Amino acid sequence: IGPPGDGFGAYAAEKLDSLFSRSGGGGGFPGRGYVCCKFAQVGEDIKFAADFCLMPSRDEPFGYVDIEFAWHGALLVGAEAGGLGKVPGFYYIAQNRENLARLRRELQSVITSAMLATPERLDEMRRGACDRQFPVCRWQERLLGIYSRLRSAGTAGARSNSSDERCSSRAVGVAGLAPSVADDELGG
Repeated sequence: IGPPGDGFGAYAAEKLDSLFSRSGGGGGFPGRGYVCCKFAQVGEDIKFAADFCLMPSRDEPFGYVDIEFAWHGALLVGAEAGGLGKVPGFYYIAQNRENLARLRRELQSVITSAMLATPERLDEMRRGACDRQFPVCRWQERLLGIYSRLRSAGTAGARSNSSDERCSSRAVGVAGLAPSVADDELGG
């Protein structure tokens, strides 16, 4: 469910639409699957009925759909890209986003892992997905810490002699912070 965001998404939409229309028409496998390649409001009943949420996105800036489905017990199956990968699920890391054959193999691999998972493992992962929380106060504390470090790095850069050096040192400071910030966000 959702509109394709680029040429790859349009290709996937065309293939999925073709697959599902050959399976009896109506856009789905009766009682087993549904494809809608345009924007649609997803109701609570669909989220609760889904076992998995397939998101093979090559880029996902924030990734809220995965949280919505996870909080309803559906496990994410797809790429760990951008904002995805923060809830329990089956993920692959797209090593080479331009190599479509490799992306296909990686996606097929995680789909196979999801399909072969034991019911006990799936139940444990679903409980973890439903219980996953993202407290605003923790996010605010981390953001304030980042701002504080950036201000400190900016103050240190302001002591240099030229404006070019200041900009250069700030850029290095931000780049230096990025891995630890990402680690904090993914770890928490």
